Amino acid sequence: NSGIRGILAYPEVYRWVREALGLNRWLQRYVEQYVKPREGDRILDIGCGTGEIVRYLRGTTYVGVDHHHPYIDYAMRVFGNRGRFICADVADHIDTFRGEFDLVIANGVLHHLDDALATKLFHIGAMVLSEGGRMVTVDPCYYEGQACATRFIISNDRGQNVRQFEDYARLAGNAFST
Repeated sequence: NSGIRGILAYPEVYRWVREALGLNRWLQRYVEQYVKPREGDRILDIGCGTGEIVRYLRGTTYVGVDHHHPYIDYAMRVFGNRGRFICADVADHIDTFRGEFDLVIANGVLHHLDDALATKLFHIGAMVLSEGGRMVTVDPCYYEGQACATRFIISNDRGQNVRQFEDYARLAGNAFST
């Protein structure tokens, strides 16, 4: 990755860009409206990045997994007292995590994965959830009538597998029936 994509690999730059774009305010609203964590929930964050979401998950047990060492190092330095951060592929921990979580989140991850890996991520999510648990994801998508500026920004994201909404739903349907 070069240009802006390469620059965003640095956690401090990534965090600054998120702040400048208001993404952390959006993240708080996303947690309140969609993730809706309950007191005592055990949460697995697949592709946790710099761990910013942990700010909004009070009263929960949080585990963040990401394969990018600089992001995990940053997350441990800034949020290490609020959760556990693991630098690894979540697939390497399936046996340890099986049935352990009430909530699995994967924010901004799927558009970085091809269909086979995205399907695998949903299957991993299903395996690590406890009975009655749920998985929540959010990613950019293309849709009919989308503003040109929005489409341009999404098309220039580091993720090269942005899909139509229906395609994300189809991938999730391979692991979840509802």
